[in-house]
Amino acid sequence: MSKQAMLTVYEGALVPVLRGLTDIDRQYLMENGVELLSCSGSEGPGVCAGDSIVYIKEYTESEQNAQDGGLGFHRGFSLVTFFSTFLEWKKALKQDSVAKHAHFLEENALALLKI
Repeated sequence: MSKQAMLTVYEGALVPVLRGLTDIDRQYLMENGVELLSCSGSEGPGVCAGDSIVYIKEYTESEQNAQDGGLGFHRGFSLVTFFSTFLEWKKALKQDSVAKHAHFLEENALALLKI
């Protein structure tokens, strides 16, 4: 299966959903601070069992310290920083999902996500 990314609304937030993740992809993303949630298929339209939601949260310094006791826990990612950092997933981003959710996005985010 080829890699695909799309946007969906999950628990009130616009998040990336990744499809076609290999074990190597998953390990690489997690080693680089990405928090992945496994999907059961009931998370939203177009989301299938086996997909992964990228947890979008940028942590404050105090939240980071609470997570790791000050040992350098990763700050986390916003929608923009995720796709700016992992360009292969930006290339895999389905543009129909960007258009569908454009009203949720600020101008700079929309400009970044459009290919």
